[in-house]
Amino acid sequence: MTSLYKFAASYILAIVCLLFTTTSNAEDLFHSLKKAGYGKLTGQVQHLSMGRTRGGFDGFGSALGRDAHSGTIAFTGNYLSPEFQNFTLGLQYVHAIELYSRGGFEGDSNQAHNLSNSDFSLLNNAFISYDFKRFGIKDTKITIGRQSLDLNFVANYNIRQKNQAFEAIVFETKAIDKLAITMGHLEKFSSWTSRYNVHEGSTSNHFISIENVEEVPYSTNGFKFIETEFSGIPNTVLTVYDYFGHDLYNTIGSKIDYTINPNSELKFIPRFHYIKQWDVGRFKKRTGTVVKANAFQTGLKMTFKGFSVEPGIFKVMGHDPQNNLQVPFFGRYIINEPLFEIDLGFTGGSLSYFLESSYGWGKNSLYFLCLHTEQSTDLPRDGYSREFNLIYSRDITESAYFKIKLGNVEYHNHDTIEDGFLNEYRLFLGYRF
Repeated sequence: MTSLYKFAASYILAIVCLLFTTTSNAEDLFHSLKKAGYGKLTGQVQHLSMGRTRGGFDGFGSALGRDAHSGTIAFTGNYLSPEFQNFTLGLQYVHAIELYSRGGFEGDSNQAHNLSNSDFSLLNNAFISYDFKRFGIKDTKITIGRQSLDLNFVANYNIRQKNQAFEAIVFETKAIDKLAITMGHLEKFSSWTSRYNVHEGSTSNHFISIENVEEVPYSTNGFKFIETEFSGIPNTVLTVYDYFGHDLYNTIGSKIDYTINPNSELKFIPRFHYIKQWDVGRFKKRTGTVVKANAFQTGLKMTFKGFSVEPGIFKVMGHDPQNNLQVPFFGRYIINEPLFEIDLGFTGGSLSYFLESSYGWGKNSLYFLCLHTEQSTDLPRDGYSREFNLIYSRDITESAYFKIKLGNVEYHNHDTIEDGFLNEYRLFLGYRF
């Protein structure tokens, strides 16, 4: 036990020294380049230690017992060039180094890969953006190249060392008062994981074509999309979006958030989000997969100063696999939020109950999520899952930060008599400059 404490203390000290030594030198360099007019450089050094412990019984009644742990340190550099003739160049490079990997079955030494927390190097963003202000159009630009998006069907979703990213053409405008429009074309996708493998589909961080993400045996022309957000109705935010996957499926969604008493310290915000999907083109014919999904998420968010709480449900209609909601890119659905999601909440016939809460004070923030999903149909994954998550974050200084995430999930499959549980931790220590 003493040797374990010595190892942990030495390990933490080495990480802290590496963070502050690296960032101190980087800050001086970045500041001098910006002062010289060569553009804006920012960056981040982040250490992530994480682990999972599993237990329970598989479908044959055999006991499960397995743990996995890994650690990485990642260097992220961002560059935004000075504007030239209304054009701007943006770059982001991420380099992650694997520090350790242990646990798992005897002889299995690839736990860092299994946890999607191993080493990789990637040019995650590389884009050119053009601002239309020369034509007298305010708050309007077009961006071409590798970029991260933060929308409803495609969110940043940075849960390890990088954002999700796309090779895309995206047009954004807020030229019309109280109306924001984002539209474009998504050609290739890079996931949030550390897995650099074209055969990993939606979990590959290599930029791969949409047909490889979906793993269909033919070529597609990616996704065309449009999202609009309108705030011209008093106390209301209305969002409508459409993502058309060529020869895949179409996804439409609508959201409404209404604040009942906006002038009160204690606010009540009913929220409703509806999603509909159906297969288009060759998808059904070539894959044999029918897509006919309808789902909704609804809740009542209550806020008071720095505290918020929202109980609600997420329901997927139907009763068989054709009613499953397709989610190749992680978006703003409550089912995407847990630390260890088993996707049961996206299957046809599932009903999920959630309680989400957050509280911020000073340089601290606390987040809590409880998600319980029931699946009571004849699907092979018939059963339930229940997960609890707790996240604590603290800004140590203006640049240094600390975050710890703890999760516990229980699941049961009625058909195979499979029971299990999983405990997870993620520890982040980083410095932004």
